[in-house]
Amino acid sequence: MRVVFTESAEQDLQDLRRYLLKRFDRQTWQKSYRKIREAVGTIQAFPQSGSQPDELLDLNLARYRQVVVGMNRIIYEISSENLYSISCATPGAI
Repeated sequence: MRVVFTESAEQDLQDLRRYLLKRFDRQTWQKSYRKIREAVGTIQAFPQSGSQPDELLDLNLARYRQVVVGMNRIIYEISSENLYSISCATPGAI
């Protein structure tokens, strides 16, 4: 399955990078980005491994999943051919 980052997810990553570089350092950004990439690899191999976001449970939107990576949360949608990353953010960072 192919992972596709939406424009908003790409913007989230840019915002996260800017935040971590401003508040911490390049090493912190690189470590966080490496962990996010590893999580995306896991999602690609095992799309159903993520949990359903609490805020979407009541809406019966089972095609949406999330994976928490450190302080970051990746929300993605499972379609028949692709995984779409909708959000990749640290709460409070953006």
